Amino acid sequence: MAVLMTMGVHSWFDFNMHIPANVLVLAAILAIGQASLAIRLRQFGEKFELGFGRLDFNYRGVLAVVLLLLLIGWGMSWSVRHFAAETLCNTVPNSTLIRDQNPSPAEIMKAISWDRHNAEYWFKLAQSHRSDNAGEESHPDDVTEALEKAVLLNPFEAIYYLELGWMYTRKGQEPDFEEKWLPRADRAMDLAGLYSGARDPGLHQDVGNYWLMRSKTLDPASESWDAAFQKAGIQYRLALDLEKEKKRVKMLEEIRKTVWNYYPDSEMFLRIVRGKGGIE
Repeated sequence: MAVLMTMGVHSWFDFNMHIPANVLVLAAILAIGQASLAIRLRQFGEKFELGFGRLDFNYRGVLAVVLLLLLIGWGMSWSVRHFAAETLCNTVPNSTLIRDQNPSPAEIMKAISWDRHNAEYWFKLAQSHRSDNAGEESHPDDVTEALEKAVLLNPFEAIYYLELGWMYTRKGQEPDFEEKWLPRADRAMDLAGLYSGARDPGLHQDVGNYWLMRSKTLDPASESWDAAFQKAGIQYRLALDLEKEKKRVKMLEEIRKTVWNYYPDSEMFLRIVRGKGGIE
């Protein structure tokens, strides 16, 4: 029971039971345990057979059983729905169901109809809308809406905020861009940098690119310019700290070129990458 409960709770947060080998190993362990117990009992002349007994329940017991059955039915229902959704748009590697890694928006919408609470489906929908109309501006609102739903369902995924922030910046033609969409972009980028943690140097670099671009839209004499420029430096230094050896040298050169495009001054580059601690 402890093993089954542990695996059940773990499966809410990880995809271990999506891998058929893990399911087979768990089944084998349970079968071996059952067989071992049966063999040991037979050595003492006892039979290990399942029997039937009658339990008298009062209304509380009946209510508990009904609630338990409803919980089991609810779990089985969503397991089936999620499996059906994965057959249409897989969100984790699956060697059993070899599916297209880049399904069409129609296929993803079918997956969402089965399991609308999976944030990754909405994120894939946004990516699909964007790649399906490469070079066109037909679906920016669809991309933004899908990303907003992904963020709502999983508010701790940094890449969702990063993509959403860049989409907000594309609403420059809106009359309320500076009052509504630009602050939303700033907020999304702040959260992207926060939730990326110490995992993805490329993501930190991209967030740094945003704040560098953002600083160029502000008055250099203002505190807001200094804050944006400092944020760019923080993100760049985090990215460099996470990279190693040759990749770090390459990233440093990319940052240098990006800074030069906005501020063609070597002092600005040194200022943004050195910070207080400096780098080698």
